[in-house]
Amino acid sequence: MLIDPLMRQALNGIDDPLVLDLCAAPGGKSTHILSILDGRGTLVCNEVNSSRNRILQQNISKWGYANTVVLQNEPLEIMKSGLLFDVILADVPCSGEGLFRKDPDACKEWSPDSPEACARRQKKILEDILPALKPGGFLLYSTCTYSPVENDEQIENLIDRHGFELVALEVPEGIRRTRSGWQAYPHLVRSEGFWCTLLRKPVDHRFESPPRTENKKGGTLKKNNSPALEFLKQDAGLVTIELNRNMWIIPERIHHLLGSLERTCRIQKAGLHTGEFKGKSFIPDIDIAFSIDGSTAVQTMDADKEQAIRFLQGESMTCRSEQFQDVMLVKHQGSALGWIKNSGKHWSNHYPKELRIRSRHLPSH
Repeated sequence: MLIDPLMRQALNGIDDPLVLDLCAAPGGKSTHILSILDGRGTLVCNEVNSSRNRILQQNISKWGYANTVVLQNEPLEIMKSGLLFDVILADVPCSGEGLFRKDPDACKEWSPDSPEACARRQKKILEDILPALKPGGFLLYSTCTYSPVENDEQIENLIDRHGFELVALEVPEGIRRTRSGWQAYPHLVRSEGFWCTLLRKPVDHRFESPPRTENKKGGTLKKNNSPALEFLKQDAGLVTIELNRNMWIIPERIHHLLGSLERTCRIQKAGLHTGEFKGKSFIPDIDIAFSIDGSTAVQTMDADKEQAIRFLQGESMTCRSEQFQDVMLVKHQGSALGWIKNSGKHWSNHYPKELRIRSRHLPSH
């Protein structure tokens, strides 16, 4: 939540922002940025760990925005794509001292050498990615530690070596100012030990960076057609592309951006996954169900609370006989849950297995 006012301040006045969430999993920061953007600009979110990346993809899907790309790369590989970002959020790996109060495992993993070791890693992350920050762009840097070597000293290094400027901030009451940023203390505010700051890259500064890599694949992202577009608004400016043997729906305006990223990066998710054919029937992906650009012409089943929970548990559904359309969208209180397919005597459930509720208990409240 402390990142919110900093991100809004950085994005203020930018019409079509390109934002990078560099260490994004599990996705809380990324989904919040998507809410701030509300369809404008593009968010590129990255997580190098494969298992955490899958969780990130799931959470991005639930937010329903197509102007999103998920990568699984080291910062240097992203920099070599040649893209220049308006804002980079680097919530970097740290010694985790700010989590001691709530997470015993954070205490066990800490050692006296942890802050220095993390500081060296953080410095490399910043040096590798900051050439990809547009001159005049903003770096939002954050940790969950109290360690000055990971916080103030990292920022003072950027100020001294590269001329970055601290941005004056308005933060919630109770957040304490440090030399070059802001610290949350659990005994002063309802928070863990979180530290952050906002910097602006000088307009006339250029980082020395390695030569950019040419497109290893040598191909292009071909536009294609998909039945999934029939489940979305026709005036949303969306197109279908083929990438990594999958079909994706993206805003047409970011097609060139994906081409740049494809040169050096592993793109794990681009916009909305389209879906697949089951026999002669096309079943849209859960991304299409969650999309903010869903078509109002799609036939829906309005589920009550018990039906909704059973659907999320993966059970088949029963519907009125006059509802004969092959595929329908299940909704509860106006919120889309997922797809069901007419299988004759019942409607088969196509809610993804990895998202299903495991408990068979129906909550009473």
